[in-house]
Amino acid sequence: MKRFRDLPEIHREAFLKGIFKTEEACYTQVFVPFFERREK
Repeated sequence: MKRFRDLPEIHREAFLKGIFKTEEACYTQVFVPFFERREK
């Protein structure tokens, strides 16, 4: 989840460096966890 939250910022930095042509990502990504959280 930690990496997933950082993706928009990473994409923006890549755009500023000239790696991507658009500032916004051209896809939508949904987080799917590997494991379900345990309830206490």
